[in-house]
Amino acid sequence: MVLADWIKQRGYYGGSYSLYSASYVSPPYSLRIVGNNGYGFLCDRPETKNILNGIIELWLKRDKNWGESGPYPVIVFRVNPPQWAIGNLYNGVGDAGCSISLDPKNKRVKYLRTSAEYWWHGVYSNIVNTVNLTSWHKWRVMFYTDELERLVIKFQVMVGDEWQNVCDPFIDDTNPHTNGIYLGFGAETYTTGVLFDDIKIYKLTPL
Repeated sequence: MVLADWIKQRGYYGGSYSLYSASYVSPPYSLRIVGNNGYGFLCDRPETKNILNGIIELWLKRDKNWGESGPYPVIVFRVNPPQWAIGNLYNGVGDAGCSISLDPKNKRVKYLRTSAEYWWHGVYSNIVNTVNLTSWHKWRVMFYTDELERLVIKFQVMVGDEWQNVCDPFIDDTNPHTNGIYLGFGAETYTTGVLFDDIKIYKLTPL
């Protein structure tokens, strides 16, 4: 990734990132986030702004596997600056935008809409049994407005050569944050790290 294309924001109590040459998908490095309360990135390229229906696709690898304490990868979309800090979008502070967070220890996924509005879905057992989080895998969040004007969010991982749902889709009747500008990714971390590589953004045609 070209860091000049991204707005960077550390968490409430620190967090840092580094270009990591010991493990990557595309040479010469990946991006590693470590430290208490993590770090986040929003894409600042003009063509990626104001995407209300889209896909954020990335490769992800974690230091710890399912059931173990460690970092929570976060993917964000329809984000409203200046409240977008990665801590806001994981912990639900303010009205920053939408986020999907993976909680590997408890094998669940959180969709956050506002500080008081968030929901959990359990990760499917077949995903836990087949996807090793300490190895590189391709993940994506797909978000779009359906024919009933609801926001639909699907969190998926590539298994073999097929995309599979990580959990049940989230469906939000309020279709929130339609004035959101940015999308991006980050991690809430607790000493151990999480690695990202080959981040891609796609715009979907509305239904």
